[in-house]
Amino acid sequence: MLPSCQQMYGQTLRSVASYIGNTNEQQDLASIILVGSMLCLYECTYAPGCELFSSKQMEKYFAHVFGFEALMMSKDPSFYAQGILHYIFCDTRFQQITLQLQLRKRAPFAEKKWTTLPWMYIPKTTKDILIDIMADLCCVIEKSDSIALQGSTSEQASQRKEVVLECWRLHQEMQKWTAGLGYPAIHYLNRAKAGSGTRVEPTAEDCAISEMSLLYCATCIILYECLRANSDKSDVADWPEETNPRLYCHKIGSFLEFFMAFEQGRKIIQMVIFAVLTGLQFITRQEALGDNLVEERMALFMSLGDLRGVILGAVDGVDQASTTHHVKELSASKQMT
Repeated sequence: MLPSCQQMYGQTLRSVASYIGNTNEQQDLASIILVGSMLCLYECTYAPGCELFSSKQMEKYFAHVFGFEALMMSKDPSFYAQGILHYIFCDTRFQQITLQLQLRKRAPFAEKKWTTLPWMYIPKTTKDILIDIMADLCCVIEKSDSIALQGSTSEQASQRKEVVLECWRLHQEMQKWTAGLGYPAIHYLNRAKAGSGTRVEPTAEDCAISEMSLLYCATCIILYECLRANSDKSDVADWPEETNPRLYCHKIGSFLEFFMAFEQGRKIIQMVIFAVLTGLQFITRQEALGDNLVEERMALFMSLGDLRGVILGAVDGVDQASTTHHVKELSASKQMT
């Protein structure tokens, strides 16, 4: 089947290229964007000539994601307010935001027009609201990283205060989400962590809720790491437990142990990869600063079972591809100037 898939993949790329210049009709654009999502999925699993999650494979994945992001942004946000295009937009936006969080870059879809106009007629779902928070977080962590690169400057203290205020605002948004629409995902996460209930084949609803549970944990890791990095150490000691990123590494590990029992193969990889990568990247950064996070690393590794090698390869692949992507961006910006 793999040679046939590769042949179809090549044919699909040629078809998309021929349609790129003719996207005036709504159905054409819907088809192209939907096909783009499938091409991205293919790159994450069976890309020809690449090992699973290798840097080469992830670079191709990045190219697909950002290419279709540019295509989507060629239309006004209100274009995605109704019909099948709205749901395609929501799914594609999720893919874009998670990648931007991995790259620690500002997300174009975080702009107000992109978080409001596509929902003029259709209410936001629980997942939509969580992704809004993630989109805002992209902007905050890019600013935080920019401040860290400046070294010690007179403006740095005030800039850090701005980042801290933004982090606390997002903390309040997360608290509101967990107490409201996100409560089923949190309840499911706690239930899975406790190991309660009979393990049966997950339903479609289980898969959707479990994905949100993992997204929640990954978002908390990024948010609270950023908050602590920009705050005085004397303040951190008095903060509530839910602001500790390590807590969410343990939650992800406990949740994986529960859900991996279903043996869903690559479907599981696609669902857990963002959360596990986020946890491992956090651990790596903290250990580079001298912290000891052996328990957190073990909590994630012990739960992965046979997928441990695949996930470790994914960490290296994403990190290398991210570095390559940043180098290309710098080269492009220098050429423009």
